[in-house]
Amino acid sequence: MDQQRFDRLARLLGQSTSRRTGVLGAFGTVAGLAAASSAEASRKATRRHEKLACRNANSQCISDDDCCSNRCVPKFGGTEFRCAKRHAKKKHGGNGGANPPAPLNCTVCADGCPYATIEEAVVAEPAGSVITIAPGTYNPPSTKSGAFIEVNHELSLVACDPQDRPIIETVTNRGDHSVIYVHNPNYEADPFDVLIDGIIFRDGTDVAAISTTFALDFTMRNCTVEGFQMLNLPVAYFQNIGSVLVDDCTFTDNVSEYPETAVIRHYTITPTIMEIRNSSITNNTSNGLNGGAVVGSVDSSLTLTGNTVVRGNTSTNQSDCAGLYISNGVLTLDASVDVSENTSAGVGAGVCINTGGSLVGGNASTVHDNHGSSCPNIYNLATTTCVLA
Repeated sequence: MDQQRFDRLARLLGQSTSRRTGVLGAFGTVAGLAAASSAEASRKATRRHEKLACRNANSQCISDDDCCSNRCVPKFGGTEFRCAKRHAKKKHGGNGGANPPAPLNCTVCADGCPYATIEEAVVAEPAGSVITIAPGTYNPPSTKSGAFIEVNHELSLVACDPQDRPIIETVTNRGDHSVIYVHNPNYEADPFDVLIDGIIFRDGTDVAAISTTFALDFTMRNCTVEGFQMLNLPVAYFQNIGSVLVDDCTFTDNVSEYPETAVIRHYTITPTIMEIRNSSITNNTSNGLNGGAVVGSVDSSLTLTGNTVVRGNTSTNQSDCAGLYISNGVLTLDASVDVSENTSAGVGAGVCINTGGSLVGGNASTVHDNHGSSCPNIYNLATTTCVLA
């Protein structure tokens, strides 16, 4: 129906309802009913007009209501919005697997968002942006070497739906670095913050889930890292940076051959603090020298708070430590932390302290029931003494 015919029909409908209202006006409550009927007819006419107007897939909109059976999404690279057709589940080569329809206004999804891959969004979005990632499975391109997602300016990478988190899966090292590599090329003049929130990292092969370098403040929240097989890198490597917060995260079922570190390594040449809070580090295996599910070295300080659990980790090397290892820094354990049931082929299965390192708060309530050849709970390597047998 063209616009002229539609407008004529709307006028006739309005005239008809007006006449009907006049006839019934003398009948008291019937008049109210007629007025309501007229208003409803007007609303229906308006709605039909809106449906005709928004049927064009390129029309502007401000909400889904403007788009009939379609949805209102941001235009690529701008602040305006347009109506876009909804898509059923489908295969998408770049992200692998069947992805559900994206929640509204995500930055990254298989279809209907400004970007189809996380890499594209990170490169294109300016400093200070919040990049929201739709549920689904994302596989970095098979031909890319080095860091798959390189962040060199202030950004937040956040799950669109915290209850249905995106997955970065099946990543193999084809050069160097990690799944997400965060670094600051101008760290002395322009320090910045980076947030990774609500991402699952799964099944990487000799490629770190996260690595960072140079001066910045980094937060990793509500993330899971599982099933990584590491040879030349830790699973998560925080180097030469400002503060580090790992909050409400899970590291589980990872295996590492890397010296000293099964999962997390915090290494810095200037005093900085890393806090692990409300997190779980369980069932990881270290086959490298010195072991340690979490290692802090060279002036780094590690603080574990908020019911963090370090449990069931294994070191197969004869040297030491399946749980926590501190060198030239301070390891602080608050009363809610549990370091237990870690097993080492050597000594100090729970906590190891090396030259220049110190421990605050470790006792039989926080470090207990670990298993090693001697000094299974807390062992001072520098003095070869049992701090807690």
